[in-house]
Amino acid sequence: MLSRKEAVSLAGRIRDIEPLQIKDEKQRAQEYKTAYYSQDYLNLVRIAKELYQRKESRGREGKKLPSKDAQMMLLVEKTFEEEMAVALGVETSEVKNMLEAGSRT
Repeated sequence: MLSRKEAVSLAGRIRDIEPLQIKDEKQRAQEYKTAYYSQDYLNLVRIAKELYQRKESRGREGKKLPSKDAQMMLLVEKTFEEEMAVALGVETSEVKNMLEAGSRT
């Protein structure tokens, strides 16, 4: 369980967290699962950043995100938003707005 102090700290560091580095494209899904199930909230941010970058890159090429990547992105976003909402005592809908505001400053 993420504490309020950890949630505030994590939200403040999101801009500086590096995306997950995929070492083997053939093992991409497994690397996502390993990071996701590590129960490390930092890894959730790293996965989300990697998937967001991948989505943007593929979009520029006129391609969609593969379905497994899209499913993982939804899972990671939902998990992260729920954990942050509980820790901060806010609604999940507020978490995304808070994080976006923090990433622009």
